[in-house]
Amino acid sequence: MNDKQPMFFRESALAHKFCRGAGLEIGGAAHNPFGLDTLNVDMSDRLDTEFKLEEIKACGKALPVDVVAPGDDIPLPDASQDFVVSSHVLEHFPDPVKALLEWDRLLKPGGIIFAIVPHKERTMDRDQPRTTLRHMVEDFIDAAGGDFIGHYHFWITEDILELVLWMIETLEMKWKVEAVADADDKVGNGFTIVVRKLANRRADEGVEELRQKAARGRRDVSAGPASTARGLFEVLELQKLPFVPTELHEAFPSLKELIESLREEPISAAMALKAGELCFNLGITRNAVHFFERAASLAPTDGDPFNNLGVISFQRGDLAAAREYFARAVNVDPGNENARKNLAAVSAMADR
Repeated sequence: MNDKQPMFFRESALAHKFCRGAGLEIGGAAHNPFGLDTLNVDMSDRLDTEFKLEEIKACGKALPVDVVAPGDDIPLPDASQDFVVSSHVLEHFPDPVKALLEWDRLLKPGGIIFAIVPHKERTMDRDQPRTTLRHMVEDFIDAAGGDFIGHYHFWITEDILELVLWMIETLEMKWKVEAVADADDKVGNGFTIVVRKLANRRADEGVEELRQKAARGRRDVSAGPASTARGLFEVLELQKLPFVPTELHEAFPSLKELIESLREEPISAAMALKAGELCFNLGITRNAVHFFERAASLAPTDGDPFNNLGVISFQRGDLAAAREYFARAVNVDPGNENARKNLAAVSAMADR
């Protein structure tokens, strides 16, 4: 691949499942398409901003901006959207609670907030301390401001789930958590949370009224990392992901038990490869790596397991490891076209 070839991330099957009708994308990018019926909301429609220049560099074009506005203050009517989708955007808001409240305002009852958020352990933010729930609540109470350029917050999956549960309990948001995936199904270096709006909040509760409500309950908010969301997270992530085929639910009450049983059983290379692909598609990356490594050891002349390990390394931002895996795939399986293309692409990126 040469430097002029465009790079596009895959669309999200989970987004297509939940985001029906017409909605908004906050800070959309041409190289990271959702393939949904959306208007793109961004702070500027200029093509020379830092983000647009990176977008053009990646795929040769930029996604047009339909609504010029901050993503937490959008001049559109209440209850006018079927969904609001975002990818690697929420961390740019100085006050993420305000942003989520704005997205809730725009949704019709039954509408969806679909957010892919960078996982701090799989991105350049890995050395940053986790942002606590207390921190986010204080940002909301104090109406924190900023320029939306950098990352203000650094999360793992449980932290945003904890925030959503706090908003449901303390701010009495009429929400339901539909799904959580610890690794998103687009790039893999983020996590996904899907929230459904069940009903409109009270007409007399605007953002300022909710700030006062949050201030009254601030003493009850833990100052440490999130923890009470762990149980719900495990249920949603490992057992009730909505895109797990129904037949799997019927055959195995717990997907976690199925995966753990496969980890221990003697299995063929083909079965290990299939198990790895299942885990990868479900966003359970740790188990995907385990099965791809088993497949590689059982079938050392098959390039697919090495190629898949390279893809995971690339999604984690480790270009050196990705390049090594792709090279191994080509070495043991010279006819593997996917591995050849991936090796060429990563080599071009690494050599820039």
